[in-house]
Amino acid sequence: MLLSKQALDKREILISKSKRIAFALEKATELHFGQVRKASKYSFMEHPIAVAYTLLIAGASEELIIAGILHDTVEDTSYTLKQLSEDFGNSVAILVASNTEKKYNEDGRERSWDDRKLDTIIGMSTKTPEEIMLLIADKLDNIVSLQHIAKTVEFQGEKFNKYFKRGINDQIWYFVEISKRLKINTNTPDFFYVYLDEVEKFVAEYKNRI
Repeated sequence: MLLSKQALDKREILISKSKRIAFALEKATELHFGQVRKASKYSFMEHPIAVAYTLLIAGASEELIIAGILHDTVEDTSYTLKQLSEDFGNSVAILVASNTEKKYNEDGRERSWDDRKLDTIIGMSTKTPEEIMLLIADKLDNIVSLQHIAKTVEFQGEKFNKYFKRGINDQIWYFVEISKRLKINTNTPDFFYVYLDEVEKFVAEYKNRI
């Protein structure tokens, strides 16, 4: 598993916080084995580590940090919510379920990108504060990664769609719609503002360009 120095440092800090967090990192590493980040040489584990570290710095509960580590395991591996609940408890499973896209219809057909993203956008109105924290920590790292990928493909003369199912303007639409639905108040974590800033930067730099 290849991790950047930044990710390795964050991983060590997370491991030091509790045995349950360390176990979650071990489980996620096992489940995401062989997966790499898009347009990168680094392990996919860079992403859950970044999400969990953002939550840690924001003062999140142990359950929420663990959910940050495991948030893509049910969606992208053979791990089930039942197994997750048995390993880490029902509270963590509920948090992960809140951030797991429904990829297939009841008849087994794959759902469209638009339908899955609309589910997330519309579902924000019924999410708990912790579920919103998990969502935004995830999307913050996603949009930072997207900006890096956009720069890379532009430099290399490649197509953005080589790495994503939808083009950059569709990606921008998704992140902007999420930002519109964020409720900002006196208890808003600092990283929510970072997310909003990153969305603005992304729109200003790449809308209609790639």
